[in-house]
Amino acid sequence: MADTTNAQKYKGYDLDSNSSHRRRRNQPWFWKVLGISLLLTIIILAGVVFGVLHKTHKNAKHMEEINAANNIEALLKDHKNVTITTSYSHLAEGSDYTTTRQVRKDKKGNYFSYFKKEGTDADYKEVIANKELYRYNDKYVQYYGLIGDDYEQECVKSIEDSVFQGDTKDQLQNEKERDNTITLQLTTKVQASDEYATTYGFSVGDTIEKTITMDKKTQIVTSVEEKCGDEVFYGYNVEFDGQKKVPVFYQKLEKEKRVCTVYSDYNGENNQEYTYNIPVDVYFTVLDHEGYKVYEDENGNKEFTEYQMQIQNPETDLSLYVKTASSK
Repeated sequence: MADTTNAQKYKGYDLDSNSSHRRRRNQPWFWKVLGISLLLTIIILAGVVFGVLHKTHKNAKHMEEINAANNIEALLKDHKNVTITTSYSHLAEGSDYTTTRQVRKDKKGNYFSYFKKEGTDADYKEVIANKELYRYNDKYVQYYGLIGDDYEQECVKSIEDSVFQGDTKDQLQNEKERDNTITLQLTTKVQASDEYATTYGFSVGDTIEKTITMDKKTQIVTSVEEKCGDEVFYGYNVEFDGQKKVPVFYQKLEKEKRVCTVYSDYNGENNQEYTYNIPVDVYFTVLDHEGYKVYEDENGNKEFTEYQMQIQNPETDLSLYVKTASSK
């Protein structure tokens, strides 16, 4: 019978023992190499992610600085007036239109703003002066009796909203300096809920290209162009110290006055009385306020609607009562 005890031995060399030893010896190197490879992969991926996040953060911070530099006070700092022209096209609904706003300050430091909207069925012209608001729609001139913080929240805000503000999510692709200007090339992708999809009708995933030109020293934006493919759909342009604009309707306001009175929050806790001396032939009204309605009588029996505004006698005195809808 064969000696099976030494079957796996050759000249005193235990084959099974040696094979097992080699396996035990080689196995740790495999795991070390695998571990190092995984670690390097993680480091590389982390570096890529960090680079993307760092670039995104840098872009956002840069745009925040530009936005902070662009406000109406900054635009007027070294200029007598500023004219801002904005154009809109490729709208999902409605026709293309253009807006123009010229702003300057009067001797008292108050804003004089002339605004006009052209290209739609609801075009109008507007003047904010002496903390008063006039609008003209080619049919009649309206005077808005400002109550509470209407001047700050409606008038001043509308002026500020005319000044360009960039999107911090835009990705900077290129930046060039030339003479006293800097030109930025940026891109962004259309998302389902943003205005590029809802207002302009572009498809999700489309690339929007933006070109922003600004003053190198002040970072004031002087022009903006946005396009999708070859189609330019938004334009913004700033002109300084242009010819003063005063619309004809404002120049022809009558000097004779009538008295209009508004009782704000009538019968409420914040009841206030406002008196306005306005030109005759001007139709008086007030701005809409959420939760409130306007009435021609103190009992709230006759609401002052758009129709009532149009048929009022613009030569007689008028009293209006602003009340909460539930306190009629």
